[in-house]
Amino acid sequence: MKKLIALVLALAMVATLGLAFAQTESVGGGTAKITVGNASKGETYTLVKIFDVKRSAEEGESIAYEGDIPTDLAGIFTKNATTGEITAVASAIDTTTGELTADAAKTIKTWAEKQTPVKDAVSDGSLLEFTNLPFGYYVVLTTQGAGAVSVTSTNPNATIKDKNTTTPDLEYKKVNGQDDYNAKIGETVTYTVGFKTANFNGTKRIIEYTIHDTLPAFLGNVTVTDITVGGTSIEAIQFNADKQIVIPWADNKGSASEPVWESKYANGAEVVITYTAKILDGAQVAGNGNTNEVDLSWKDDEGNPYEDEDHEDATVTTYGLALKKVSDEGTVLEGAVFQFPFYVKKTVASDGAYIYAFDTLPATFEEGDSADNYTNTITTPESGEITVKGLKAGDKVTVTETQAPSGFNKLAAPVEITPEVLTTTTTHKEWKIKDGQVVEDSVTEATTVVYNNDNLAVTPVVVINNKGTELPSTGGIGTTIFYILGGLLVIGAAVILVARRKAQD
Repeated sequence: MKKLIALVLALAMVATLGLAFAQTESVGGGTAKITVGNASKGETYTLVKIFDVKRSAEEGESIAYEGDIPTDLAGIFTKNATTGEITAVASAIDTTTGELTADAAKTIKTWAEKQTPVKDAVSDGSLLEFTNLPFGYYVVLTTQGAGAVSVTSTNPNATIKDKNTTTPDLEYKKVNGQDDYNAKIGETVTYTVGFKTANFNGTKRIIEYTIHDTLPAFLGNVTVTDITVGGTSIEAIQFNADKQIVIPWADNKGSASEPVWESKYANGAEVVITYTAKILDGAQVAGNGNTNEVDLSWKDDEGNPYEDEDHEDATVTTYGLALKKVSDEGTVLEGAVFQFPFYVKKTVASDGAYIYAFDTLPATFEEGDSADNYTNTITTPESGEITVKGLKAGDKVTVTETQAPSGFNKLAAPVEITPEVLTTTTTHKEWKIKDGQVVEDSVTEATTVVYNNDNLAVTPVVVINNKGTELPSTGGIGTTIFYILGGLLVIGAAVILVARRKAQD
């Protein structure tokens, strides 16, 4: 009996019962009370009775448990054949703590989940009280854990603490719904971060959650568009100067000096944060892509900080293309003008590449910007190379030569280039040119053409122009014969004229 009482008292933790904002759930039929000292908002608490308590004539001097032992609990409790008193068997009690063993507690919980409850209550986040209870030995169940409490004649009011075994958990981070998204520079992407919550960290109430994102320099115009808790939108709190979103999780119903915290949201609710960002010019082209990471932390009502050990990240990748203009003999050509199916910034980046800007020019520009800063035609420089970065891999780019270098024929057909997924950060490409064609490396007496870029991994192609030549003559007889025939006609006419005059004389 003493061991059972010790077990019950060990599971009951004394709390201040005079706090305001209590949620009262009346059972009826008695005068006892069970208080859940740290009830989680939205959590369902189920009260199941195992045994009755028989009070003594002295009203509290002694108690005894009576009733029938459920078959499933026969290994935990035993009944005195003479007195009918129920006690816990020695093997069900941890000799060190005096509490039920883990196996015994699990067995009781499993049994209780199958029984008809005395009372169910969904917590509003405040102190939860089951009142007007008949005296007995009860189990309080939640989806988070289970506690067993005895309401005795000597202690009619008992308090338990919800074990809240579930801890907050950072679940995922996505960019446009993916772990790795292939984007153009200038594109606006959408990030989503999801995490599971708990209203308590052990027995301490959680009062705020914080999401921290590294928000690297390749992201701009970062804007939180939505935050949902359990599927319901709340205020879209923006990132602060420390790149954090801080979500208040409990309201202080007391004072600053004597706070009384009440959870704002349901225990275990999932939080989903959605924010947009623009991919900026500084994004790394190819390689390992552009990754930003988030982590989750929280603070309890005593100001103690905690952090989820897990971190989640999402990656944006972007790629590029290049062409090298050469003659049919493999010499570099400058002065070829190409038209692209999109616009780039006229000013090249420090790595020598043109930066993708728009598919089509926008109707309006930001202050200080204009259409004069962009172009869709690029002329090959002395190197014969044009490099463009910030494109999606897999998007076919059709480039048209609008003007050939002086002395060369313009291409008869467009050039097609498709940026590829590349995990390197540099580019080295060689071609063998002979008689105006790209040939196999094994061909002798061919010219080697090289594209080399130490700064970018891009997909390059070589573009060949043939020299312009005079068309051959057709071999016609020309105009000389007409001069001869004309002369003979003139002489003939003169002879006839002279002959006629002599005949007249």
